Amino acid sequence: MREKPSYEALQQRVKALEKEAEKRRRVELELVKRQKYLESVLHHAPDAIVTLDPSHRVLEWNPGAEKIFGYSSEEARGRDLDDLVSRAEVEGQAHVNTRKVLSGHPLDPMESVRYRKDGTPVQVIASGAPILLDGELQGVVALYTDITEEKKAQEESRRLERQLIQAQKYEALGTLTGGIAHDFNNILGIILGYTEIVQARLPASDPTQKALGEVKTASLRARDIVSQLLTFARKGKEQLQIIDIRPIVKECLKMLRSSIPASVEFRSDLAESLDPVKVDGTQIHQIMVNLCTNASHAMEDGGVLRVELENSRLDADAATFDPGLEPGQYVRLAVADTGQGISRENQKRIFDPYYTTKELGKGSGLGLPVVLGIVKTYGGGIKVSSAIGKGTRFEVYLPAARGGASPAEAEAGPEIPSGRERILFVDDERRYVELNQQRLEGLGYVVTGMHDPLKALERIKADPRGFDLLITDMTMPGLTGDRLAAEVLRIRPDFSIILCTGYSEKISEDSARDLGVARYLEKPLSLQTLAVAVREVLD
Repeated sequence: MREKPSYEALQQRVKALEKEAEKRRRVELELVKRQKYLESVLHHAPDAIVTLDPSHRVLEWNPGAEKIFGYSSEEARGRDLDDLVSRAEVEGQAHVNTRKVLSGHPLDPMESVRYRKDGTPVQVIASGAPILLDGELQGVVALYTDITEEKKAQEESRRLERQLIQAQKYEALGTLTGGIAHDFNNILGIILGYTEIVQARLPASDPTQKALGEVKTASLRARDIVSQLLTFARKGKEQLQIIDIRPIVKECLKMLRSSIPASVEFRSDLAESLDPVKVDGTQIHQIMVNLCTNASHAMEDGGVLRVELENSRLDADAATFDPGLEPGQYVRLAVADTGQGISRENQKRIFDPYYTTKELGKGSGLGLPVVLGIVKTYGGGIKVSSAIGKGTRFEVYLPAARGGASPAEAEAGPEIPSGRERILFVDDERRYVELNQQRLEGLGYVVTGMHDPLKALERIKADPRGFDLLITDMTMPGLTGDRLAAEVLRIRPDFSIILCTGYSEKISEDSARDLGVARYLEKPLSLQTLAVAVREVLD
């Protein structure tokens, strides 16, 4: 017979069992604590954490997954993960990733696109790993970090960087154009001036007069081109005149024909009789260039570019295409192409600054916003009609002006005034000094020409009453024209001064007037313009 355990032995046995039970209870509590901790991590994690069975069906779908992908946990459980968050665009790569993880290999973090329940794409960093127990695949854990906002921020940063680069390009263009304008206008002034001198010495019936007239016309056209360059570089000043824009449109079409591919056919329908409009002619040229260039870019394989110009009356209903446009009489400039067209979505943004659908390097996104800005300045509006595959039509409406059109060339007045006063003409370009000395002496004035502004100032200091008028260039080495004018006025406050410039950022008509300068003139100067200004200042 087995001997019964003693009381002491039973007590020890009970204590051992109680100790084992306490240990088990602590382990169970620790397991519950750890389970709650893991559940809390899953619940509060901002990332999508998804566990899958070996068949790639969802077992756990945390709140982060609900937020990122839009499915509730109840909707997601039991469904294949790729059916939930993949689409045809990324399904192939998703299946490759799935096979890799199910074969027991972890998936390194990678940027990818997944989709929400409503079909919107989500930029994510995806990673995954197999769940193994004793070497056997029990399932998969997939992790998705939503980086959509970060990607948007990166794209916005790149967009701003592109804008900065574009702005720097325009600044450099403006600086270059300003330098070219100053030198080129001096050269044009010499060509124009000597042409007028030769014309004045020949009888009106001389056959050479026609050839010289063409030289003068070309010089004036070149002057306008320089003005247009300054406008493109945002350095020009608006010069509003009441004009007929038909000659500008015709001239622009001739210029564009040489720069637009021969595969694009030009057609134009310009009304013979047109209402005048109050505009800056160079800005009308800019509108034409932008619209026609855009039209040609839309027809890379060729097509028809049509330009129309006519009077148009808009009633209250017809003017509703552009908010703020008043009913009334307008001049309508239309540019149409037979190109690829603009989608409805893009039509909403085509006038946004820096927005462009062209490839990098083929457009700045500034052409149409500039056109809209110019047209709105005049109180006009723009109507756009387009459809994919059916081309695009831009209609620019410019308000008709009251009163007759200004003459194309204000300098072409019949009378050139003369005089006998004493003039000091200062310019660092020797040939320009010689030219204008001849011009003004031919009108009866006593002219002293100097090309050194510092010596000219000494001359005036030595004899403040020795001249009746100072005509000076603005940009000169040693002493600029505005500083020369200020020094002269300090010596003799009643001195009459005309300040001329081929181009300068430092001075404008208003600032010259504030300085005390009697007249501000832009080169190149025709004899008519110079003579009238001299006479008006002296009188």
